[in-house]
Amino acid sequence: MKTNSTLFKLLAVILLHFFVSMSSYSQNLLGNSNFNNGNSMWALSGMNVEVNAESVYGGSNSSNRVAEVDALVGLRQKVEVTAGKTYRFDFKASRRTRGSVPAVVGIRVKITGSNSNIEYVNTTRTYNNTAFSYSAETGSFSLVSGSVDNAVIIEISGYNNSSSHGVIVDDVELSAVSASSLPVQWISFIAERKGNNTLLSWKTSSEINNAFFIVERSMNGANFDSIGLVSANTFKTYSYNDNNAQPGSNYYRLKQVDIDGKFSYSKILMIKTVNNGEELKVFPSVANQHINLSLNLASNSRVTIQLVDAGGRVVLSTRKELVAGFNQQTMDVANLNAGSYYLQVISGDGVLNKTKSFVKIN
Repeated sequence: MKTNSTLFKLLAVILLHFFVSMSSYSQNLLGNSNFNNGNSMWALSGMNVEVNAESVYGGSNSSNRVAEVDALVGLRQKVEVTAGKTYRFDFKASRRTRGSVPAVVGIRVKITGSNSNIEYVNTTRTYNNTAFSYSAETGSFSLVSGSVDNAVIIEISGYNNSSSHGVIVDDVELSAVSASSLPVQWISFIAERKGNNTLLSWKTSSEINNAFFIVERSMNGANFDSIGLVSANTFKTYSYNDNNAQPGSNYYRLKQVDIDGKFSYSKILMIKTVNNGEELKVFPSVANQHINLSLNLASNSRVTIQLVDAGGRVVLSTRKELVAGFNQQTMDVANLNAGSYYLQVISGDGVLNKTKSFVKIN
């Protein structure tokens, strides 16, 4: 009897260790993450998806199913999430090596709130490997408590590539994780208004392989632009002064980047700055996806906003009903060719009010 009792105790300990170990692994929330079911789950909102055997694209495994991402095809899936949690996403990718493939190809990874349209992740990766070889990619983001988003949309699309041969993607995963498992543990992140400027301050309790922080700003809480970089230090105390804060609501977040290129995002802060009296501002001055403009008007007015290229051709024109005082607008410039442009604001009587320039890059 004593021997049986000892065996039962040993078995109980083994089972307990097994279930505790299993609980430490988070469930992958994405469907068909290894593409064994073709394009199932990945063709949200009409996204064109291409799935084939790895060997079609230059890999050695003819039984492994993978997806290609290029100028014509990509991936898009909606997945349920929970406010107040931190999520980690992982995938592996390689430049396609079979066929006529550009020397450098890239992808853009975006994770967007389904209700808020907040871009929790918007990052690019490029690949130039000559032999088929996967690179492991990972990142993380957090939803604040009380977030209106109960789902996010994950999209992987072509970047810096106009051809139909691009990047091969496999094993895309999204899982909830403990914030303590991330390379950087945040103690605080605050924003303070200093006149027309914004002072950002943050502290961390521990850092593993931290390289630097990218400071990002948004005027609508969804589309963020990089405005500064702060290198990691041994004191784990940081600050950044935004001397170009815009009138109205300014949203800030930090993108923490590891030495190996992995990254995670902080929470988002919002702070309002006073109107500094300028009639028109256009930012960023060098843009890839969109530009923002802030405009002061003496009275309610219907205006025409035009984008004009260096040759004087109007490439985009829209009419807006604006109110007296401060106005903010965002314009999509992703489809414009690279080059210098002017933004013109024309009042209802046809008199030119203001012109600002910016540069579009690809």
